[in-house]
Amino acid sequence: MRFTADTVHKIANHAKEISGGRFSFAYKANPGDGVRYVDGTKLGLVWTGSGAAHRAASYYLGVIEAYNPGTVGDLPDYIREALSAAAKRTGYEKWHNVGMDDARNAMRADAPREYVVQGNYGSGWEDVNTETTKEDGYRSLEEYRENEPQYSHRLRTRIASK
Repeated sequence: MRFTADTVHKIANHAKEISGGRFSFAYKANPGDGVRYVDGTKLGLVWTGSGAAHRAASYYLGVIEAYNPGTVGDLPDYIREALSAAAKRTGYEKWHNVGMDDARNAMRADAPREYVVQGNYGSGWEDVNTETTKEDGYRSLEEYRENEPQYSHRLRTRIASK
């Protein structure tokens, strides 16, 4: 498979679709300096020069894999073919991993949160109450502090368990 601007565009469109628009793609062809591949979300992420299409495609393939862990067989044929072709070239791993990391960070940022009140009763911090909103978490924290002033309490935020 040959990595061209069209190939990268198709792969990036799939990444945009599965990420809910979190990742987008733009490129600029300039006869003086060739083609520049630019991530439309992180505008500082630019690929130029020889192998730029391959590096950009690898990044978006990483995004796709992060959003679809273990479902490579369910992906469109052109994505599976691109993954196979990209894996055979040097430099694939770096940009693939960067794409996966960026996608995982985006998923964490979008994940629902829970707000946990923890109390220290002499043997370390333990969860005493969980709320679904920040306001309820602070309200609950204040209630514990009022009702148990002899103990320390704190509020922690974490990704909600499923």
